[in-house]
This record gives sequence, structure tokens and C-alpha cells, in this order.
Amino acid sequence: MNLMTKPRPAMVAPLLVVAALVLVPGVGHNGHPHHHHSDHATAPVPPLPIQAELITGNFSLVNVRTGEQVTQNTFSGRHRLVFFGFTSCGTICPIGLAVLGQVIKILSEKRVDVVPIFITIDPRRDTPEKMKTYMDHFDPAIIGLSGTAGQVDQAMQAFRIEAHLIGNLSDDNYQFDHPGIFMLMGPDGGYVDSMPSSGDPDALAGRIEQVVGQD
Repeated sequence: MNLMTKPRPAMVAPLLVVAALVLVPGVGHNGHPHHHHSDHATAPVPPLPIQAELITGNFSLVNVRTGEQVTQNTFSGRHRLVFFGFTSCGTICPIGLAVLGQVIKILSEKRVDVVPIFITIDPRRDTPEKMKTYMDHFDPAIIGLSGTAGQVDQAMQAFRIEAHLIGNLSDDNYQFDHPGIFMLMGPDGGYVDSMPSSGDPDALAGRIEQVVGQD
């Protein structure tokens, strides 16, 4: 993992306060707002610049709830919505996970089968035990995945996800600058689409339903 240190104060917000922000228009990484239309459930979600041809979607990680080793083949035949983040994240991840839970609930009600997956970018602190406790704050349908530093690094490379170390105040007090995006992968594990993790749940679910219906 190519981590670049940039001195900046760490930003850690209480989980309950952050969760309340889900109803507020989304803010992306580096404080830039994602442009989505929360007032219209059918409003289009803008495309994100992704090098799709470089994304393999391969991984071998541990399901933090069950302790089982899983790979991309574990979910063969099913679409999956993948979100990378970490449990010490101040805003992007709690908001993203809350939105992810809402999106999956909407899709489930419409009988659209999509597996929600959260993969840590911080295996040093995000042990399976810590991640499992953290995931209990969100929709139980979301599958949390962790692993060794090497396994996580390989997963990030496979999804073309970059994370840069910031606010490195101590060995246990640091943050990452990382993209706040959901990546929709197809039944064969290949890349299909991506969208902002702070988007309006109804708009995101509508887009996913349309894309899944075309596959």
C-alpha cells in the first residue's frame, strides 16, 4: 500500500452524531460535496472517473462476523456493492455505511439481490474483533471483511483503491484520506459501476436496480 504521510490533525467524530448527517447532502473526501439530488428519488447519479479495465475485484479476506475466509468467488452469481473504509474514520465511513444499509434495505424490498460488503483499509487497527463490534452499529446485512496487511493491500490493488495516511499523531492515532465510493460488481466479480457513498439512498438504489436489471 502506497501511504504518503501528510501532517494534518486527525478528525474523529462520535458515531451517533455522524449517523445523523446521513440526511444532510453528502460531502466527499477532502470536504468536497458529491453532487446528487436528494429531493428526487429518481434523479440521476453522476458517473465517477474509474479505470474499469484495471479493476479485477479479486480478494481473499476474513468475514469478521463468522471468521470464515472468503474470496470474490464466495459471492459468485450475485451482484455485490463494495465499500472500502476503516473503523476509525471520522465521517466518510459512518455516513457511507449508514447509506449502504438504507440502499440495501430499499433493494431488498424490491427483491433486487445485491450483497453489501465493507472492506477495511486499516488492517493494523481493524482486527476482526474490533470490526465486528463496529459493524454491529450498522445494518446486519453488511458483510465486514478484514485480513492481514498483505491481503488488504492485494484487495485494494484489485479494486484500484488508494488511501493516503494523514494526521499521523502517533502509532494508534492517524487517519486516511480515501475515496468515498460504492463499487458495484457483477455476478462474475467484474466491475459494473461506481457511485458516491454519500449519495441519496433512493437515487442510488434506483440506479443499481436499473443496472442490475440490464445484466
